[in-house]
Amino acid sequence: MKMDKDLMKKYLNLFGVFLIMIDIFLFVVSLVYKMPLMRYVVYVKFFLNSLNFLFIKKEKFDLAVGIMYTVILAFMVSAIMSLGFDYGFQLYVISMIAVVYYISYLGLRLTGKPSKTLPLTTAIIACFAFCFIWNIVKGPMYEIDESIAYGAYAFNSILVIGIIAIYMKMFLNIVIESEDKLSKLALVDNLTGLYNRHYLLARMESAKDDERDSYRLAIMDIDNFKKVNDIYGHNCGDEVLKTIASKTKEICGDCIVSRWGGEEFIVIGNKDKLNSDMLEKLRKTIAETEINYDDKSLNVTVTIGVADHKISQDIEKWIEDADSNLYKGKNSGKNKVVF
Repeated sequence: MKMDKDLMKKYLNLFGVFLIMIDIFLFVVSLVYKMPLMRYVVYVKFFLNSLNFLFIKKEKFDLAVGIMYTVILAFMVSAIMSLGFDYGFQLYVISMIAVVYYISYLGLRLTGKPSKTLPLTTAIIACFAFCFIWNIVKGPMYEIDESIAYGAYAFNSILVIGIIAIYMKMFLNIVIESEDKLSKLALVDNLTGLYNRHYLLARMESAKDDERDSYRLAIMDIDNFKKVNDIYGHNCGDEVLKTIASKTKEICGDCIVSRWGGEEFIVIGNKDKLNSDMLEKLRKTIAETEINYDDKSLNVTVTIGVADHKISQDIEKWIEDADSNLYKGKNSGKNKVVF
């Protein structure tokens, strides 16, 4: 949530700076060409735009966004009434539409409720229609050197394209970030931070047969885990799972470590790395680790069943072989590694 608020502040401040720059530009134009209507609008806009930074700082985003839309529309209407369509001020309609929907999306991320786009879009279209009719019926209020129109049109075009490009880039960054998070959620166990069953199976299936032949698979199960949950509670059980996941990842760092489900974990690695020494070290480390939760302290043990991949063996049979060795260990006293 804090990250989304910071993002909203960043983008609104960026747009606020842009509006201040426009105010300065328009103020100079209104003074040079003696356009009182535009100058009065600039006074009001400059005050509101400056006030807006205070609203953004205090996280009053609805007020800030509302003021921004209002001042942009006022600027566009007054500029077109003053000079007509030849100077490109109508192009801000395009950038406003893009910003309206982008800010609505940010609002959805921030509060769970998007800002209303239909009233704002209707207001933008209505203001543009008013300017169009005004230009046909009355024409521009002021006449200035037509040669300036080309420069003004180019200036406004570049600004509008820049605004759209910046906000589309920001939107793309958010989409990429969101997709990365979704991918992580799909492949990583939320509690332990380890890869989940789906990732492990996909990784195993993608490996070629001759590549699998160099692998070893170890399936590890926490001994008497049901008693841990019954005696200490499920929250304590979760702490046990996280601790074991952390120790396994620490010791078997060069291997693929995943949570297979419940209290079971699977480690896959090259036979040279995932050897008896590493697995014994893992078993012993877990047995000696004191797990603290609230005012509770406990130790748990694990049993590990190990199987090498055989030539042309399918994945299911490979896991079954390791599982069979796991249950041999369970039935012969637990807290051991069985090859």
